[in-house]
Amino acid sequence: MKKIWLLSLLAAWPAVFSCATDRAEPRGVVREGGTFITNLSPVERNGALELTIEASGKMQYTVFKLDNPRRVVIDAPSADASAFLAPISLSKGVATKVEAHYFPKTGDSRIEIFVKDSVEATVNRLTENKVVALIGPSAAATAESAAGVPGGTEISGIDLHQESGMTRITIPFKGDKPKFELIKRRELNRITLEISNARIKKADEKTIPVEAEESPVKDAAVFQFSAVPPKVKVAVNLSEYTSSNAFVKGDNLVLDIGPDAVLASASEFKEVKKGPKPGEISKKEKQPGDYEGRKVSLDFQGADVHNILRILAEVGGINIISSEKVQGKVTMKLADVPWDMALEIILKNNQLAMIRTGNIIRVATADEIAKERENLAASQSTVEKVEPLYLKVFPVNYESSKLLKANLEAVKTVRGAIDVNERTNTLIIRDTKEKLAEMEKLISVLDKRTVQVLIEARIVEVTRTSALQLGIKWGGSYTPPAGSLGLPGTVGLSGLTSGAAASATSLAGGIVSLAPAGAPTGALGIKFGSIDGTAALDMQLMALENDGQGRVISMPKISTMNNIEAVIESGEQIPYQTTSASGTQTQFKNASLVLKVTPHATENNLIRLDIEANKDEPDFANQLPNSPPPILTKHAKTVVLIKDGDTTVIGGLFTETTNETRARVPFFANIPLLGYLFKNKATSDHNGELLIFITPKVL
Repeated sequence: MKKIWLLSLLAAWPAVFSCATDRAEPRGVVREGGTFITNLSPVERNGALELTIEASGKMQYTVFKLDNPRRVVIDAPSADASAFLAPISLSKGVATKVEAHYFPKTGDSRIEIFVKDSVEATVNRLTENKVVALIGPSAAATAESAAGVPGGTEISGIDLHQESGMTRITIPFKGDKPKFELIKRRELNRITLEISNARIKKADEKTIPVEAEESPVKDAAVFQFSAVPPKVKVAVNLSEYTSSNAFVKGDNLVLDIGPDAVLASASEFKEVKKGPKPGEISKKEKQPGDYEGRKVSLDFQGADVHNILRILAEVGGINIISSEKVQGKVTMKLADVPWDMALEIILKNNQLAMIRTGNIIRVATADEIAKERENLAASQSTVEKVEPLYLKVFPVNYESSKLLKANLEAVKTVRGAIDVNERTNTLIIRDTKEKLAEMEKLISVLDKRTVQVLIEARIVEVTRTSALQLGIKWGGSYTPPAGSLGLPGTVGLSGLTSGAAASATSLAGGIVSLAPAGAPTGALGIKFGSIDGTAALDMQLMALENDGQGRVISMPKISTMNNIEAVIESGEQIPYQTTSASGTQTQFKNASLVLKVTPHATENNLIRLDIEANKDEPDFANQLPNSPPPILTKHAKTVVLIKDGDTTVIGGLFTETTNETRARVPFFANIPLLGYLFKNKATSDHNGELLIFITPKVL
C-alpha cells in the first residue's frame, strides 16, 4: 500500500511542479521553435560579473534570486544549454561559479550564478538572441561605498515640459558634473542618455507618459541601469524620430528633443556673448518675456535718478553703482512691470547705459560706456598682438582638411596661420591659446563621420514588336493555235510586271505583282489552264506575320557617402568616319544609359534622392553618310523623399512606333471586292519602355 502511494506521488510530481512554476505548456516534450545556447561568457570587471548569453534564435528568459545557497537564476525556456554543462569557476568579484543545467524532458535550460553576498541582478537584451546579465553588489552596499568615496553624480529624478518647438527633459543632479553619452537609435525611435558614475535612489526612479499632441515624445524614464559600475539611464521613446541635444546647465542635465533642439544647442555652444560694437546701439530689442525680475509699480514725478536706482537695487536684490556723470530727473508711472525692464527703460530715457558683472550693475552715460568698450577692444587687440603663439597639429578623420581650413579662417587671429597636409589629412595651426581652444571645439563639431548609402538600382527595358503583311501576285496568258485567227505564226497574250521572271510553277511575269517584301511565312498558289494549253491563270496569295518581345534587366549596386553623387553608366561607343583636309578619321559617339543619384540621409529615417536618368540610343535608320547616327534621347530628372529601404520608380520613358504601308493598282484597286486582287497592305508596331527602380539603404 505504501509502495502504491509513493508511485502515485512520483507520477503526480511533474504536475505539481508545473503548477508551482506557473507554466501553461505541457511538459515531457521538446517544444517546437527551440534554440541552442551558443555562447556563455562570464567576465569579471570592477568587482561585478558581466555574463553574456547568446542563442541560435530568439531567446526568452526569467530572472529571480534564491537562497541556501545564495544564487541568481536565469530560466531560459525552449533553450538547449547542454553544450555548457561543465561549471565555470570564478575567483574575483561577487560570484564564485556559473552552472548551466539542461532538462531534456521539457527542453528548458537554467543558468545559476552562485554569489557570495547580497547582489543586484539586471538582464538587458542586446538583440533578439543575445542578452547580458549584470550582477553586482546590492544598491544599499553600492550607495554606502559610493558615499565613502569622493566623486560621482547623484540623480534626483526627472522633469518634463513642453516648450516652443521642442520638449525639454530636465534631470537634476548633485555632486560631480555628469559624464554622459547621447545614444540615438533612429530605427527604434528611441533616444537614450547614459550617465556614467551615477546613481539614483529607488524612490526617484520613474516613468513620465506624454500625451501632448505637439510633442514627439511618447514617454521618458530614468532608472539605475547597473550598480557596478554605477550607471543611470534616461530612455525616451518617440512617436517619430527627430533632432535632440543634451547639455549641462547649472545643476541640471538638460535633454532637448524636437526641431528646435539644434537651435538650443547653438546657443549653449556659444560661450562668449558679444555685445554691440563701441558706439553702436543694438538693433535687437528685448521682448516682455525676456525679463525675469520681480514685478514692481512705480509712480514718480521729478524724482532724482539716483533715488530710483537705489529703489530698484533693493527690489531686485542687486548692487548698483553709478558714475559721477549720472544725472537727471525721472517722471514716470509704471504698474506691474519687472524691475529689470523698468531699469532698462529709465536708462534709455536718460541716455545712460549699464554693464553687468555677476550681481553688480555699473551705470554710466552712454558715451562713457562706448569709450570704455573702445578701450577694451583696443587692449584686446594689443594683447593678441603680443600674446605668444602656440603650434598644434589636428588630425582630421572624416572631413577634408582643405575644406575644413576655410571654416577655421574666420576664427583665427591676424597673426595666426593654418597649414594643410593633404597626404595625412592634417591641420597644422599656429595661434594663441584661446583661439586654439576655439578651433578645437569647431573641429570636433564639424569633423563627424558621414553615413554611407547603398544605392541598388534595377533597370528594366521591355520591347514589343509585331508585323503583318498580306500580298497577292497573279497573272495569265492566252495563246491560240497557229492559224486559228487567220494570222500567220503564233499570237499570244500574257501579263508581265517589272522584274518578273519565269519559274517552273508560274508563268513568265504576271498581271499584278504585289507580293510582301522578304520571304513569306505562308503562301498559297493556284493555277488554272485549258487542256490544250491555250489559256492559263496563275495566282499566288502570300502572308507574313511575326511578333517579338524582349526584356533586358540589369541590377547595378553602388555605395556612396552621404551628399556625394553616385554614377552608374552602361552603354556603347559608336564609331563613325569623318573626312577633312587631314584625311579620314574615326571618331566615337557615346550612346549609353547613365543614372546619377545623390543621397541625403536625414535624422528622421528618411532619404532624399536627387535622381537624373539619361538613356541614349543610336538611330541608324536615319544616319547620313560619313556622319554620326542621330541619337534618340530619353531624360528624366527628379527629387524624391522616401524611407530608408523603400523603393522609388522612374517610368514613363516610353516609345511607340507604328508603320503602315499600302501598294495598289490605280482604278482597279477601288473596285468593290475585286479591288483586293489589286492591292497589298503591310503594318508594323514597335513599343519600348524603360523602368528604373531605385532602393537606397543607409549602411
